[in-house]
Amino acid sequence: MNVTLFTTLGCHLCDEALHMLQELQATGKDMDI
Repeated sequence: MNVTLFTTLGCHLCDEALHMLQELQATGKDMDI
C-alpha cells in the first residue's frame, strides 16, 4: 500500500488511510496491497 498516494488525494482520504493502517497494525496483520 502506497501511503504517499493517499496523501496526495486530500486530508480526508489521508486520515482514512492512516486509520486503516492503524487498524491493520492493531490486529497484527501485515497486508501488501
